[in-house]
Amino acid sequence: MTTMDSLEQIARKLSLEIGIPNDELMEDISSIVYCVDVFECDGDTSIIERHIDIEYSFGEYYEVPGGSELFQFICSLYGLPLLQEEKEITIYQKDEE
Repeated sequence: MTTMDSLEQIARKLSLEIGIPNDELMEDISSIVYCVDVFECDGDTSIIERHIDIEYSFGEYYEVPGGSELFQFICSLYGLPLLQEEKEITIYQKDEE
């Protein structure tokens, strides 16, 4: 479960990455979703892409690429596994008002 403290930590790191003030950014975050995409290639080969989508209340989203510092921070904060199958895990969902 996401606490306000965890959300604030994520928003702070995200604001440094994209250059938007933290207090404005935190209010606009509507969801955070950990995604694993699997792309099948020729033969038995597949490409696994992990990323985190941070969606905003105004309809845009920011994709945090796997391997980035922010991705690693969020994964360690929530103990997210390095899944091998296609899946989405909702980390945070803003309550509807």
